[in-house]
Amino acid sequence: MTLTSLPTSPPSLPSLRHDLSEKGFCVIPQFYSPQQLSRLRAAAHAAAQRARTGNWNHVRTLPRQFPPWNADDAKEQGIWGVQHLLHPEMPLDERREFLQCYFGGALLGICLGLMRETEISVGDSTGLGAGVDSAAENYGTRGKDETERTDEDEQLVMELFNMLITPRHNFQLKWHRDAIAFQNLSVEEEAEQLGLNTPEGRRRAHHVQYNIPLYRDQSLILIPGSHRRPRTSQELELLSQDPYAPDLPGMLIVDAQPGDVIFYDNNVIHTGRYDSTVERVTLHGCVGNARGGNGRARNILQHGVGDWVEELDFEGLEAEERRRAEGMRRRLVELGKGVGAEGRKAVFDE
Repeated sequence: MTLTSLPTSPPSLPSLRHDLSEKGFCVIPQFYSPQQLSRLRAAAHAAAQRARTGNWNHVRTLPRQFPPWNADDAKEQGIWGVQHLLHPEMPLDERREFLQCYFGGALLGICLGLMRETEISVGDSTGLGAGVDSAAENYGTRGKDETERTDEDEQLVMELFNMLITPRHNFQLKWHRDAIAFQNLSVEEEAEQLGLNTPEGRRRAHHVQYNIPLYRDQSLILIPGSHRRPRTSQELELLSQDPYAPDLPGMLIVDAQPGDVIFYDNNVIHTGRYDSTVERVTLHGCVGNARGGNGRARNILQHGVGDWVEELDFEGLEAEERRRAEGMRRRLVELGKGVGAEGRKAVFDE
């Protein structure tokens, strides 16, 4: 077991893309200022308290790992997450902070850069290679002139924005990939679902997934590079014996600090370990690209966001952020039409 040593200064966007592609995760340290953290903590604590006292039904209940979760189980079993932070029934003061975090140009600028189709070498010093701050600032200010918008800007899709919190007792997720239920797959089937037989050598991910810890967080544990291959014979043996195996070869504990942003490939083999004695308040979100099509939309809509997304207003966002948010919401709704009611049902296998 290894505790990661995370960067302490902003990496360049090419280096982030390289790490995400090769290792399956990358980190931007201290992306949020102390002032931003303070506001997000206040909103997050209020939302968590509401959920713990039974006044918010959109929760992740113990001990279930995947949806559907039953809010009626929360009182007896407890919760480990709060769903749908952008829901129109979330009180405005809190929802405004979550909206500004999710749809803010700084974070979306990085998401856009990480999803771009054009490959960028680690040593590139032009364009996106100017660094995280430049990419964030450029995206955050772009759009005032229609001619400055790119096709990629107009492909972003609203997905999920949730929160992971301290449970009432220790809790661990099974080792898993988010998009592939590998328990009953052969190595060959797993390689096929990972897209290892495609010309690119793996299936392109048309989305970005991230954690934003509001306090120090060592819950995310992953195996670097595992998104680029099927499980090894040793992993197969250990996970068949214990899907919650305490140790797997090469695993890393991501030691994230308050205000960091951790991006990770949802098909990297990972787990989450929740210590009931350590405060965890971590925002957990994802942003998509319309190229992901109905398959990606199905994965997102199974979480229930389609039940309320058309009712969401964007009060508290600036004009450009509102324009961007409305476009992202519209694309999710359009993709959802191709999924249908059956595609919205949760079909995760525990």
